[in-house]
Amino acid sequence: MIGASPDVIDKEEAFQDTYRKWRALIFKADIISVIAVFIVEIVMFFLLRSHGLIFQPIPVYLTRFLILPTIVNITLLTIGFIGIERYKDNPYLLNYVPIVLMTLLCIVVSCTHYVFAVTLAVYTIPVFVTIIFSDRKMTRFITFIGVVGIAVSSLVNVLLSTSEDSYLIPESIVALSILLTAHKFSQILIDYQKEKNDALAEGYQEQLRMKELLNYDQKTGIYGSTAFSNSLSRTIDRGSLDNLALAFLDIDDFKYVNDTYGHTAGDEVLMCLAAMIKEICGRDQLPGRFGGDEFAILFTEGNLESYYSLLEQIQKKFQQQTYGFSKQKITVSIGLAMLRQGWDAEKILQKADEAMYQSKENGKNQITVF
Repeated sequence: MIGASPDVIDKEEAFQDTYRKWRALIFKADIISVIAVFIVEIVMFFLLRSHGLIFQPIPVYLTRFLILPTIVNITLLTIGFIGIERYKDNPYLLNYVPIVLMTLLCIVVSCTHYVFAVTLAVYTIPVFVTIIFSDRKMTRFITFIGVVGIAVSSLVNVLLSTSEDSYLIPESIVALSILLTAHKFSQILIDYQKEKNDALAEGYQEQLRMKELLNYDQKTGIYGSTAFSNSLSRTIDRGSLDNLALAFLDIDDFKYVNDTYGHTAGDEVLMCLAAMIKEICGRDQLPGRFGGDEFAILFTEGNLESYYSLLEQIQKKFQQQTYGFSKQKITVSIGLAMLRQGWDAEKILQKADEAMYQSKENGKNQITVF
């Protein structure tokens, strides 16, 4: 279809490219985190051993702080890869994969180093990252996983710690408070972001509407000369339309109508012809007004006979139209030109105009094919 109006922008669809970019970045951050944790654990092992601060057999220490966490992290990354492949056709669920993976990696860190209360704060990171996707449900879900992570870390502390930690309950409560605070701030930022995006989208839609209105002739509701000429040029430049044709229509003795009955009567005639053109033309024809009493129709699908037949319908129906200001019949002269090899938009406009003037010279109310 030529000359179609732009579709309404779907905001979620418009953001998919952005989401795709950030999903990849978050997943990359998950991978880097696993590598960074592995390197830190190795560095800490040599550092602690050099200062005699490892108080358990080396194999036990390596298994507990290096080998087992690394195996779990790699397993989680593998599951993440599988999740990305599984949900690649479902962008909504796909957004969850790298965030959930990040939260599970936080659980591994907090369970491995449960003796350090500060590790419980890592759960705020994935909560804040959910702001990227402006999804309140996602934020709630990730917060819930964080709460479970704090509970699991505390349980691991109770089961594995060799000494009683009198600060475990207060530390867990503080960690939970920090997590819930992060959740609340994230919700506020998501609301702000959505409100801002809605305002931007509304402004963009308004710009599109205004731009589209500028394309149309305000009096007749069809394409103006500039928009029509641009559409004609683009269609010809594509070079794939062998049956392209252009018709020029000019109301006969229109100046007489204006001078005798006034411009209101002239406007009535213009709008009448424009309405008939829009009514008879289909999806494969683009009508336009070139100012004054001149109209044009761009044809792209069909042949000379079908184009001629459609123009005859317009001509006969327009001639039969009656008006309140006069019983005199008003007619239209038409010129039709088929696109030829080497012609551009300016050339076919010129030839259709010449054919239309030939109809005028031949007695008006005729159709002339160049």
